[in-house]
Amino acid sequence: MGDTFVVSGLTGKRAEVAGRIAALEKEMAQMRADLLHIDAVLRLYGEAEPEAIPPKRPIKRNDWFRVGECSRMVLDALRRADAPLTTREMTERLLAAKGQPTDDARTRAMVQRTVLGTLNRMKGMVEKIEGRPGADATWRLVE
Repeated sequence: MGDTFVVSGLTGKRAEVAGRIAALEKEMAQMRADLLHIDAVLRLYGEAEPEAIPPKRPIKRNDWFRVGECSRMVLDALRRADAPLTTREMTERLLAAKGQPTDDARTRAMVQRTVLGTLNRMKGMVEKIEGRPGADATWRLVE
């Protein structure tokens, strides 16, 4: 009885994955056709050799913050803090401000990676304070 349930679940999952692959292959074929047309126009107008143009890596956005929102919230948290904040403290403050639970370890870890990436891109605005090895980084605003 239990094996039948697992197999039927797997057949449904296989059908879902196969359908997604087929849709992506169709989309990829359309993108290749679009790229050929763009290359033809570039050659027609004598622009740079299309193959010499490096591909641009797509930006993957997360579901927690709108564009620029994480940066604004990080700066706001640091401005309101009485002392430098660890990455974990900042993450918990941002989650609380967004009305999200801070006790879900998986969500907290993913948001913390986003916060850390944001902090690392804010050179000149924030400063990392070196602490003991293995501890969360501590951050403060640059004066």
